[in-house]
Amino acid sequence: EMLGENQRDLTAEQAAERLRALSEVHYKERTK
Repeated sequence: EMLGENQRDLTAEQAAERLRALSEVHYKERTK
């Protein structure tokens, strides 16, 4: 049970990290 929750948290964290990286790339592309 605990393991499943940890897995979900990790996925959410990774998703947020991916989103942040994507926005950063888009922002850099726009300012170029």
